Amino acid sequence: MAKLAQDAGFTGVKIIPTSGKPGVFGRLDSGAKATVAVYFMYDVKQFVPSEWSSPPLEARLVEKPGLGTVCMGRGAVNQKGPQNSFLSALQAFKSSGKKLPVNLVLVCEGRKKSPRRTSVKSSTARMCSRT
Repeated sequence: MAKLAQDAGFTGVKIIPTSGKPGVFGRLDSGAKATVAVYFMYDVKQFVPSEWSSPPLEARLVEKPGLGTVCMGRGAVNQKGPQNSFLSALQAFKSSGKKLPVNLVLVCEGRKKSPRRTSVKSSTARMCSRT
């Protein structure tokens, strides 16, 4: 996640240690007056392989009756797909030399529905208060 954030133009990217999967924090300063926070949860809940009609850890295009061709994979629709699309759009801005109309602060955490999410939030709050 940290490399993806850097590739999209975020600077000062930090990996935030937690008791589980690390968090990631970064800033994209476009020189704008306004700043928008972007939140990602980059891990998805555990899975039972027998409940899947295709390998859950591989994104695949499969035919589904009544739907046509769909992308199947763990987190493909609710997390990883939209997050990758967002980061790809930022890479397009970066490649074109155009600046965003807002600055961005990126906060990513790797835990899904965990009561211990405060470790990333607390660390991020401390980082934001320093700048």
